[in-house]
Amino acid sequence: MLQLAADVRDAGQMEKLMADAKAALGGIDVLVNNAGILKDHTLKKMTLDEWHAVIQTNLTGVFHGCKYGAEVLNDGGRIVNIASVAGIVGFPGQANYAAAKAGVIGMTRSIAKELARRGITVNAVAPGVVETQMMADIRPEMRDSYVKQIPLGRFATTVDIANAVLFLASADSGYI
Repeated sequence: MLQLAADVRDAGQMEKLMADAKAALGGIDVLVNNAGILKDHTLKKMTLDEWHAVIQTNLTGVFHGCKYGAEVLNDGGRIVNIASVAGIVGFPGQANYAAAKAGVIGMTRSIAKELARRGITVNAVAPGVVETQMMADIRPEMRDSYVKQIPLGRFATTVDIANAVLFLASADSGYI
């Protein structure tokens, strides 16, 4: 199995990763931009380093993936970007995260229009709270308040999100 790695924040590394994928595979059919971090603080307490780290990983990283991925993506391919409901509704203490994920949603819409002529679909999945390692540091009372806002009464699982991505990566989603 081919394994390639790159820091999504670094344009040069991402360009090389995509060139290496093309050299090894002849191109790619599906690109999922899934890298993401949290650095939660209220606006008053958020540092510029926390702002930049989240924007560079969660937004600029998706830009790099799309920019260099589109160059090696086969016609009729799929791009799926992982956004967040935070980019639509916002959450206290997540100005950086919400801004990045809102940017991913807007960028996805624009890139979808640009790549449609090649039969490439570009979509974003915007999950709510997902039970991941990033959730480990959230205080129990915050977890409880989040669950109360979710109609199903539970957090999403990684499998829930993977199933949505799998559908969007499939031929069944060719008009979405």
